[in-house]
Amino acid sequence: LFSLVCLLHATPSQAATRTWVNTAGGFWNNGANWSGGVVPVAGDTVLINANGTYTVTLVSEAEFASLTLGGGTGTQTLQWATGSMSGNLTVAANGVLNFGGNSSKTFIGGSLTAANAVGNACASKRIASQFESRQLN
Repeated sequence: LFSLVCLLHATPSQAATRTWVNTAGGFWNNGANWSGGVVPVAGDTVLINANGTYTVTLVSEAEFASLTLGGGTGTQTLQWATGSMSGNLTVAANGVLNFGGNSSKTFIGGSLTAANAVGNACASKRIASQFESRQLN
């Protein structure tokens, strides 16, 4: 009976704000690189905006409610090597979304607002086709 009562009073996981803390750079899927020691999940607000010049490498899937890339000084780069992203993505001043290379990348829903996005011509065309129904700013 006690177990049943505990289950009935369990609260669902709350969305959180996850901030990148490793200004030396590193991999997205390493919890030690994020505030709270937890990799962002769907519903989270994600900030890669710590001052400095570094690269966050994404080689898996990333889900979030929103992601803001770009801080006050330095250059914060999200190297989208492979995998998929889902959520609203803003590349602000000092942020760089780099999707170069030949690996497949998929943006599943959400929106992209970009001040800076770089990649080779083929990758740019492939990514642009994923966003054809989205407005790029």
